[in-house]
Amino acid sequence: MKLSIRRLLHGEAHRPGRIATAVVAAGLIVLLGALGWRWFVGGTLESIHVTGATVLSPDSVRTLTELQRGQPLREVDPERTADRLVRHPWFAESQVRVQPFRNQMHVHVEERTPQGRWVAPDGTPRFFLDADGHALPARTDTTFDVPLVYDDSVSYHANESVVRPATQEALRALARADTVRSMVSGLRTDPDHAVRLYVSHPDGYTITVQLGTADYRNKLERFHAFQSHVLPHADSVRTIDLRFDGQVITRP
Repeated sequence: MKLSIRRLLHGEAHRPGRIATAVVAAGLIVLLGALGWRWFVGGTLESIHVTGATVLSPDSVRTLTELQRGQPLREVDPERTADRLVRHPWFAESQVRVQPFRNQMHVHVEERTPQGRWVAPDGTPRFFLDADGHALPARTDTTFDVPLVYDDSVSYHANESVVRPATQEALRALARADTVRSMVSGLRTDPDHAVRLYVSHPDGYTITVQLGTADYRNKLERFHAFQSHVLPHADSVRTIDLRFDGQVITRP
């Protein structure tokens, strides 16, 4: 009998906690039901809040969603809308979240960062390139101070790299080397996949830096050290050859 009383008292002690849990669960069910009702029956899209857009305007992003004000929320598919946005060349990622109680949709985009601008064989600068070699259409309302890129193998594609692998790797290395990138005016990839940089000297002439076909990150670090400590005291250096491990070969 004593054991039964203890169990009974133990159950009575925990009853308030069980009741509270049941109340919370019921509240969640009601809330989800209200959200579902608003979503599928009465909710309409009244506004689209955009963040992360700098190159494209928020209005341009809203247009790209292909959604209209007053459209029923049940017709809004966040995943499909996000997929539609990342098909645009300037967007690397996008996130779409619907807020039913506010009749609002929140869109966040991450834009690609230009690291160079491709120059056509006729000498005309065309689209920009990010660090992965994706083509970013030029815009009349925005400009970027980036190196010109000469690569005659470019084949345009909206969502894939359009340049040689060597050009892509060189762009990635430059993206990590802010100080060097600010000095580079041009990047050329030859048919044999060897990369050359054109660096502007303070005295007004251009230095050609030969990087070869690989290991661009380490070679840019070597060039930076040479440029900082040796080049200011050197006479009329017009070519710097970094193709050989651990060496810096200069020619007038």
